Amino acid sequence: MAFFWKRANAAGAVSGMVIGLLVTLYYMVRVQVDAIPWLGIQGIGMEPWWGIQSTSAGVWGVAAGFSTIVVVSLCSRPPSKATQDFVESVRYPELEGS
Repeated sequence: MAFFWKRANAAGAVSGMVIGLLVTLYYMVRVQVDAIPWLGIQGIGMEPWWGIQSTSAGVWGVAAGFSTIVVVSLCSRPPSKATQDFVESVRYPELEGS
């Protein structure tokens, strides 16, 4: 996301990846599994949200991850000038020699 939004920072990126993964795993487990007998847990299954099956759980993870990146990046320190310059050099490599 840093290539599209200069305000994104490392804290936002890491937290977005973690939250996105957790939301995806949560959705997959809740839709696919109704019980974990060896732990004595019953009735944890749920119906898919808007008919989206567990194989497409990344839809929810991506949305949660992007939202988390935005919120955490706005609530924390902006990236340094050096980081922003590096991102610019990756975005526009033809300008490197100018």
